[in-house]
Amino acid sequence: MSRSLGLAALALLVSVAGLPAQDSSTAVVPGRSIRIKTLGGGGTAGTLTAIDADRLWIAVNGADTVTVARADVARIDVYQGMKSRVGKNALTGGLIGAGVGALLGAASAGASEGTLVEYSAGAGAASGALTFGVIGAGIGALTGISKRPVWKTVSLPTVTVAPASSDGEGVAIGLHFRF
Repeated sequence: MSRSLGLAALALLVSVAGLPAQDSSTAVVPGRSIRIKTLGGGGTAGTLTAIDADRLWIAVNGADTVTVARADVARIDVYQGMKSRVGKNALTGGLIGAGVGALLGAASAGASEGTLVEYSAGAGAASGALTFGVIGAGIGALTGISKRPVWKTVSLPTVTVAPASSDGEGVAIGLHFRF
């Protein structure tokens, strides 16, 4: 029996050791900016000043402190910093501009008869896609310059100890965490 118990403990240790460590940027620790949604639908945002097994204390507006029971917490978001959308908006604008430019370039190819420069629908589509794609990427990049706050939803790790049966024989331990 002790040999199988030792093997089970070793298997548990190996499986837990393989789990990724909690990212320090998402840790719910005092000093972090957080926002909380409660089960009743309300919420609050501020700096976490203290946390224990039953409550969280959040500094709101610098001086006021709000206490929230852990049992009332539906969701916690941890502040990750400010982020711009320059790259994403430039890509989106470039793709939209290239699509519109290709359509316009292909449509205008036959209208060049009798002029010095004549080009096929394919050449018109390519030049229109390139020209309008660059313009669209530039406009997209400009619209993404402003930064916005980024929040990540996390869960509080909890440990529950309860009787294993209704007659009080034995103890059940539950652990809840997100990874």
